[in-house]
Amino acid sequence: MNHLKLFFLALTLLLFSFLGFPQDIPKEKNQVEVISPSILIDKLSDKVDETSGLIFYRGSIWTLNDSGGKPQIYRLNSKTGKVVQVVNIKNAKNIDFEDLTQDDDFIYVGDMGNNYGNRKNLCIYKIAKADIPKEGDINLKAELIKFKYADQKRFQKKNRRNDFDCEAIVSMGDKLYLFTKNWVDAKTRVYAAPKKAGDFALEVVDEFNVDGLVTAAEYQAETKTLSLLGYKDFMPFIWVFWDFQGQDFFGGEKRRFNMESIHGAQTEGVCFNGKGDVLISCEQSYFPQRLYSIPLKALRSKDEFLVQCKGNKNLDLSSTFDVDKKIINLKVKGLNKGAYTVEILNEIWRTEKISSFKAKKRNEENIELKAKNLKAGMYYLRVEQKDLLKVNRVYIK
Repeated sequence: MNHLKLFFLALTLLLFSFLGFPQDIPKEKNQVEVISPSILIDKLSDKVDETSGLIFYRGSIWTLNDSGGKPQIYRLNSKTGKVVQVVNIKNAKNIDFEDLTQDDDFIYVGDMGNNYGNRKNLCIYKIAKADIPKEGDINLKAELIKFKYADQKRFQKKNRRNDFDCEAIVSMGDKLYLFTKNWVDAKTRVYAAPKKAGDFALEVVDEFNVDGLVTAAEYQAETKTLSLLGYKDFMPFIWVFWDFQGQDFFGGEKRRFNMESIHGAQTEGVCFNGKGDVLISCEQSYFPQRLYSIPLKALRSKDEFLVQCKGNKNLDLSSTFDVDKKIINLKVKGLNKGAYTVEILNEIWRTEKISSFKAKKRNEENIELKAKNLKAGMYYLRVEQKDLLKVNRVYIK
């Protein structure tokens, strides 16, 4: 084939490509952004130290405790975090309460925590709002929505190694939607449940790669916005989804934010407060049980001035473990001059050691951390100075 024919062949193929022939266009990857929530209530009541779900009702925050707590939901003072009203569900047992949601007439309490993946008594308690007085504690009965997952065929005990745990539920229209906490593949599956009492086998509606563990969800009908809260390696995150059709939650606009400034907070509850804010609770963990807030417009806006993080854009950590010397070699880049704290935390985010160092120059420091008394396993290194914060993993052999 001569050069002239090759030229016309190339030109023809180029023209076809512009006339609508299918092309392999790379899909846009989900972008991870960073946002810093504000502390709304520094410490919630000790009665809700394992807060695991939020709703905003009658101008107040309502929450519950997870497994082992009493079968109750609690109304909190929105300024102090103190418990001002208790609703006791007298025909319930808190096997593993995890989240709650609401519609105009009812509150739904999800007893669906399933860390071992072998539960056969999953249920949602349906409480009539009309039965709850405006003030004072109350004992009442709830309707039971019992369920199982239609696609679960095996029920072996696999602690935190299964994909049938669930800690997130929302109300939308005439259905409840459950979002699973997948310990193995870090995705979430969506199941739809009816709002009536009975015993149901729930079918999968959708699936999405959240890249983490989903611990709470909330849907706001006014703005048609869904939020999924969770964490990965104890890094809290929040997904927001909007401009979707029907129950196609993941088919519209979406954004993910890591909350690096509260790395270590076990975020377990999320709701909208009706004033344009997203409220987030964490149970007692690295931080005390606490309530945070983020403006919803910051999560949905493309204006970067609304997205502010705890200035760690230039802070970078890398670490290695020296087996012979039993030390952790930590390299920190992007420093400001001044004193820093270094915290070594174990895999369940409990403090093992705290030390400090003073940065003599702006850019980089190499620090040796003694690890002789630490057992083999995974640890987190948390470096902080005022507005600088970063966490890094290290493995000790």
